[in-house]
Amino acid sequence: MNKILHLLPLMLLCLTARSQEKDQLYIGIQVIPEAVFHQKDYLLRNAPKESTASFGVGISTTVQYQFTSRFFAETGVGFISRKIKGQAAFNHPGPTAEMIISKENIYRTLFFPLNAGYIFWQKNNTAVHVTAGINANFLLSSKYATGSGNNYPDTYKKNEWQGSALVLGLGASHQAGSNLYFTGRISYSISNTVAKDEWLSGQGENTVALSHRFLNVQAGVKFRL
Repeated sequence: MNKILHLLPLMLLCLTARSQEKDQLYIGIQVIPEAVFHQKDYLLRNAPKESTASFGVGISTTVQYQFTSRFFAETGVGFISRKIKGQAAFNHPGPTAEMIISKENIYRTLFFPLNAGYIFWQKNNTAVHVTAGINANFLLSSKYATGSGNNYPDTYKKNEWQGSALVLGLGASHQAGSNLYFTGRISYSISNTVAKDEWLSGQGENTVALSHRFLNVQAGVKFRL
């Protein structure tokens, strides 16, 4: 994870240093509806591994550098609130040491993408591309609920690295003005490491990880600098 964190500022510096080259640096902002795929039950060790999906929305900003007419790289930062509707035992960290069965677990997450992309089709003002990269996920806080929107009263600060995801994407951009482009992309995490949650437990386990993957749609605009 530390290596990933070191790569992000280095890439930003490289993009900034080369931004003097005309028409090669872009700044973008995206709205991100997302589906999170996860288990229904993290509590029972031998429970059937049934899966379900939960939905949320996030936002991100990106910096993109066009190396050639075909190849580009990008990085940035985003925020998303991921709701995982899979039950686990929530061990309240307060003095009462109360335990409840948590059925909705909300992770407020910052993510830092580092992607490489290739434009494989261009016509008129439209370009279609594929991307591959890594998202480093930083967990800001968590919230737990017993179901039906009944949130446990507290939000718990985390401020810890949750893991990283290997993400593939397919997207397009359309030039709508001299420096304005409409953008869209579908991305899927083919793998996603998730750290164990110290306040959640399962059968015979003091801590459990709410493993999950995600599929999202990024829709927004980018501006050529």
